[in-house]
Amino acid sequence: MFDYEILRNRQVILVLCSGIALVLFTCLFYIDIWKPRKLKDDKPDESDTRYLSTWEGIPWTIKVISAVISLAMVLYTIDLFIHPVNW
Repeated sequence: MFDYEILRNRQVILVLCSGIALVLFTCLFYIDIWKPRKLKDDKPDESDTRYLSTWEGIPWTIKVISAVISLAMVLYTIDLFIHPVNW
């Protein structure tokens, strides 16, 4: 019974923290996506376009959060391999 209570409390905390992180991510995403973008002012190259490249057009919040989520998934998987769950 004790182990079930700890597991349930752990899941509740995980869900609450994930929900808060999702709300903050959504706010940052909308702030960044609606921010006006600058066009390139460099001399034209062979493509003669003034639009941003794909990497420059992605808001920095999406880049950082995607990198953090990917790193967390890899580290969590490694942690589960090292310390397997003992049911």
